[in-house]
Amino acid sequence: MKKTILFLSAALLFVTTSFAQTPKEKSINVVGTAEMEIVPDEIYLSLTLREYTSKDKKKYTIEELEKNLVNYVEKVTLTDKKDIKMDNMSAYVLGLKRKNKDEVISKSYDIKFKNAQQVYMVYAVMDSLGITRASITKYSHSKWMSIKNKLKSTQ
Repeated sequence: MKKTILFLSAALLFVTTSFAQTPKEKSINVVGTAEMEIVPDEIYLSLTLREYTSKDKKKYTIEELEKNLVNYVEKVTLTDKKDIKMDNMSAYVLGLKRKNKDEVISKSYDIKFKNAQQVYMVYAVMDSLGITRASITKYSHSKWMSIKNKLKSTQ
């Protein structure tokens, strides 16, 4: 029995010393962030056209306003027609209690521009194009994923 206890204690001592002497892998963990300032090359502008009657009693229909907007965006801001998308359309009736009921139609568009200068050009002529509301809804960069991967690799 003494031999068994002595043998077990020697084996236990051997096992503990062998585990204690194995070298552990050395490693360093780093957690951080990176920032990079970029100029967006995709600016999404949401705008609304609404029919109206001018002071000289000329009515501007939604078709006219839409045609003027598309022509302006294509020719002046040099934006492709495929980047102009209709978002919403609504109509309401004015003068419910009067005999002359007048229906007013409005349409909302989302337009993707390549730079801020194109957006400024639209803001400058909002009144003449019949735009009642315009706001930037989103901006991004076309090469966002490659920029993100580049930042990750430089860390």
